Amino acid sequence: METNGRSYKELWDSLTPARRQFYERLHQWALADLEREVNENFRLARRVKGSLAQSTIAVAENLSLDERRATFRAELKRGFSHALGRKLTSPEEDVLNEEFRARWRAYRANPALSGYPQLTPKIPREGFRKLLRDKMAGQRLGDFAWWDKPSEWYYRLRVGDWFVVTHINTGGRSLQLEYGHVIESPLAGICPNGGEKNIELSDGRINCLTILGFSARWDRLTPEDLPEAGDDLVVLCRHFLNAVPDLLRGLEPTGV
Repeated sequence: METNGRSYKELWDSLTPARRQFYERLHQWALADLEREVNENFRLARRVKGSLAQSTIAVAENLSLDERRATFRAELKRGFSHALGRKLTSPEEDVLNEEFRARWRAYRANPALSGYPQLTPKIPREGFRKLLRDKMAGQRLGDFAWWDKPSEWYYRLRVGDWFVVTHINTGGRSLQLEYGHVIESPLAGICPNGGEKNIELSDGRINCLTILGFSARWDRLTPEDLPEAGDDLVVLCRHFLNAVPDLLRGLEPTGV
């Protein structure tokens, strides 16, 4: 961690041009990856054994291939509108988006279809956490470190002049597993409370599924599912991390 006494907000603002360029690139990458995901019948999204992901796929299965492509492009563009600071969807895409969300809400509200609400299955938490750490060891995710509690940890990977931090969370009554990546500058800024924090290029945690409109939250795992879930997590992490070098190429991490 490097610091030069500047405030977090000042350094955050200095990365605005790089952040905009990063999200422009991420948007284009996500559009291409969405095309792959639709053509492959949601191959990566199906790896998440969670009620949100499964209900999204179930509703999408009632759409044609072209309808799926148009609907999820509308959702993706809606998600990127905030990051890019401009409206990306057309009025027709807004209608598609609202229609799909209405169908999804109706599906979730019908227990005969979704099985929701349903208690999260009990799994051996400590054993699952150890299994995940073992599965992720040697997968080029970066240096391991614990977060604030035993249910959370992260990996810090140097990519050029940046760091990609992969957070793993296995805690909570209704949560068995979720993850996300944060891209950070090596510079740290001084926060209002007096602490220091590395300046983030990404606006919060992202991953290869949430940017496409799917959930990356597991809450339907049984004990028998755990080894496969560990393999799935590695695949999903590597899918995004393999794209990161091109997404960051030529971007200046110091904001100068």
